[in-house]
Amino acid sequence: MIEALSADAAVDAAPRGAGYLSLAIGNKGVVKVVGILADGTRVSRSVPLLTDGTSAAVTLLAPLYAKKGSLAGVLSLDMTSGIITAAADRALLWHNPGRRGIDGFTELLAPQGGYFDLSAVIAAAPLFMSAELEATSWYAGGEVYNWVGGVEQVPLNANGARLLAVKGAKPKKVSDRESGTVWYEYDEVNPIVATFSLAARSGVFKGKFTLWCDYEDAKGKLIHKGVKASYGGVMVPATGLMSAGQAMGLGHCLVPEANPEYKALRLKRSRLLRIER
Repeated sequence: MIEALSADAAVDAAPRGAGYLSLAIGNKGVVKVVGILADGTRVSRSVPLLTDGTSAAVTLLAPLYAKKGSLAGVLSLDMTSGIITAAADRALLWHNPGRRGIDGFTELLAPQGGYFDLSAVIAAAPLFMSAELEATSWYAGGEVYNWVGGVEQVPLNANGARLLAVKGAKPKKVSDRESGTVWYEYDEVNPIVATFSLAARSGVFKGKFTLWCDYEDAKGKLIHKGVKASYGGVMVPATGLMSAGQAMGLGHCLVPEANPEYKALRLKRSRLLRIER
C-alpha cells in the first residue's frame, strides 16, 4: 500500500491488512488474474498479456462492489526472473464507495511478488503467525474490553510437504468453590484455536481463529465472549525486492466491528497478519 484515504476519518474503514493476486499465463497470451483483496473482496479477470519476450505488462480493470467500485492499473512482469511489480506512477488504484459513503475508501497499491517455492517455506519452519489487532475491541454495556492475548506467535510447523498450525484447545472454565471465583484458562501455544491451510502450488494460505474476551457484567458475573474471525494471505516469494526483515507471509484478518455506533455499517476491520521466522 502506498497511500490510504478513508471517506470518513472517524470511521477509518480503509483496510490495514494485505491482499493478494495470482497470475496464470495461458498458452494463447491470456492471463487469468484471481485473488482476494484485504477487505475480503474477490477478484477474477482474464486479461491479455503484452510482451516483447523478456518483459511484459498486464493492464487490469476489474469492476467491484456491484460495479460501483474498481481495481485498476498496470502490472509489470520480468519474464526472466519472474518478478512482478507496479511502478509508483502506474500503481493499482483500489476504490470502494462503501455502502453508506462514510465506510468507503480509496487506496493506491504497490504489488510486489514472483514465483512461489514451497520447499523454501518448509525449510524455514517453524514459522510464527501474528496479527496487528490494535483498534479492535469488544463493546458491552457502554464499556470497551481488550481481547485476551490476541493473535501472537502461533506456531506453524512442517509436516512433510505441509505447513500446519499447532492444534489449540478452547478455553477451560475453572471454578474455585471456596471463594466462588470463576475464570478461564487458555491454551499456552494456540489459545485462539487457529486453523491454517496452505496451497502448495500458489502459496495462498487461509484459516480461522477465535478472539476471546472476559469481563464482568453489571451484576459482577463473569462473561466469556468468543468472536470468530477469518484470515487469508500469501507466502512472500524470495525475490531481490524483499528486504532482509520482510515477513515470510503477509495477509489480513477480518474482525467484526463491535462498536454499536457502527452497527448499521456491518464493518469488518481488516488488520495486517504476518508469518515470520
